[in-house]
Amino acid sequence: MHDDKEIPKFDSYEEMAAFWETHSLADYWDQTKPVDFDFAPEARRQYLIGVDREVLARVQRLARTREGNR
Repeated sequence: MHDDKEIPKFDSYEEMAAFWETHSLADYWDQTKPVDFDFAPEARRQYLIGVDREVLARVQRLARTREGNR
C-alpha cells in the first residue's frame, strides 16, 4: 500500500478511469469497504470483463460458501 497516498475523489468517470489505468487497486485495498447490492433477475445481461485470476478465485469461493449457507 502507498502509505502516503489515498484514493482521490473523482469528478467524472473519465477521471476515475484515467487514475485506475495507471494504478493498482492492490496498492489501495485497505482503503476499500464492503458493499451490499441486489441483482434484478429480469435485468440479466452478459458483459465481458477482464478479472485477475486470484480475484476470480476468491469470488468463486465466496459464492460457493454462500450457496452452501442457504
